[in-house]
Order: sequence, then structure tokens, then C-alpha cells
Amino acid sequence: MCLKKNDVFPNYFNKILKMKIKLLTILFCVSTILSARNYTDFEPKVKSNSSTLSEIETQNLASLCKVWGFLKYYHPNVAKGNFNWDEQFLSILPKVKQASTKEELSKIYLDWIESLGEVKACKSCGNVSKKEYFDKNFDLSWTQNSAIFSDELIKKLKFIENNRFQGIQQKRQTISSLKTNLNIKMQSFRIKI
Repeated sequence: MCLKKNDVFPNYFNKILKMKIKLLTILFCVSTILSARNYTDFEPKVKSNSSTLSEIETQNLASLCKVWGFLKYYHPNVAKGNFNWDEQFLSILPKVKQASTKEELSKIYLDWIESLGEVKACKSCGNVSKKEYFDKNFDLSWTQNSAIFSDELIKKLKFIENNRFQGIQQKRQTISSLKTNLNIKMQSFRIKI
């Protein structure tokens, strides 16, 4: 039995392609980690005396993660990609950590939301589709927690939820820009396997 050229080479080229993909993935991860060092300007200026967080600090940081994620997808100006959202998180982090009452925390969030721009009333948001979606794990009830947030902030978060962003998420543009950045970085390495 004689082996043909096509029987041997496709397997060889598939292995090379897989190796290149793995190498590109590793390089991308390393460059992401190294570029994260540029965010040292946002380290908290106030250091706590203990290495553990207090209960209030923990609660504040948990609320920040939730509010940050909520605004990322629901606030129109954020979802359109008008802000470097990771940078926003890092800049507000020290303020949130230092808040000692729900009024202070709510004021920080209200000022932050105000700085993001106006949320206009959505005319099409009331027209709920009759399609059934899987939303078993979807729960925004935390936005109405009066033990953590002031009444004013609760109303603001509910308004944003009811008038949420309805366009195409910025993530699609980010993926294409990541591909472009990766291509540029990879061209500078000129890797041959």
C-alpha cells in the first residue's frame, strides 16, 4: 500500500496550526498580564492597618461589582462603549471601599451614574416581547436592597433597568480591535514554526 501526499501532510499541518494557536494564546495572555501593570495609578492611596477587610468594606466591594456589571450592560453610554469601563472600576474602587454608611455609598454611586450621562426614557422598553427566555438565574432584586442603598439610588437603578440600553453591545467592536492588536503584536514577533 502506498501513502499519498494528502494522507500524510494534512495531519502534519493541523498539528502546526494547533501549535501556532496555542502559542498565540499564550502570548496574548502574557501581554494582557504585562499590560495590566499599567493600572498601578489606580491603587488605593489609603492602606488599611489590617490585611483583612471589614464587613462593611466587603459589602461595599460586593455592591460595587454588582453595580459595575449592571451599568456595563444597562446604562446606554456605557454599553455603547463611551467609557473605558475597567478604568472606571479602578478609579471608583477606593471611594467605595472607604464609604462607611449606606448614604455615603449611595452618594458615590449616584455621582458616578450622573457622570455617565443622561438615561433617556425608552419608548420601546415597555413593549415586552412574547418570546420566552431562560431567566431562571436572572435576578436584579439586589438593586432594590434598602439595607445597602438609599431610596434615591434604588429609584435610579430601577429607572436604568426599565430604560435599559437596546442597541448592539460594544463587545463586538472590542473583539475586532483585539484581533487587530493581536495581529500587530504578532507581526512584530514574526514567529515561524
